[in-house]
Amino acid sequence: MRVIENLQKQGFQLLNHRYKTAYGEIDVIMEKDALICFIEVKARKNLSDGLFSITDKAKMRISNSALLWMQERTSNTDELYRFDVAIVTGDNHISYLANAFEAPEV
Repeated sequence: MRVIENLQKQGFQLLNHRYKTAYGEIDVIMEKDALICFIEVKARKNLSDGLFSITDKAKMRISNSALLWMQERTSNTDELYRFDVAIVTGDNHISYLANAFEAPEV
């Protein structure tokens, strides 16, 4: 996957790819400098279509799955993390949005 390769070239380490939970799937989980990045990857015709595809329901799915991943991995709930989005457009360009959203309030 090009998104993973591009991030690895920037110093990110792959932790999980297609992490599945009862809530759904997280496309990519990577780490850089003790920061965990939960990354949603969308392939869309253009950037705006990709942005509109990150719905509140998708944010809830990703944040719930991220919480489970952190609970399984470590007892350290103070770990630094963020939610990123990578949008691959029709011309094969990758737009990477770091800290694209926050975990929704329950």
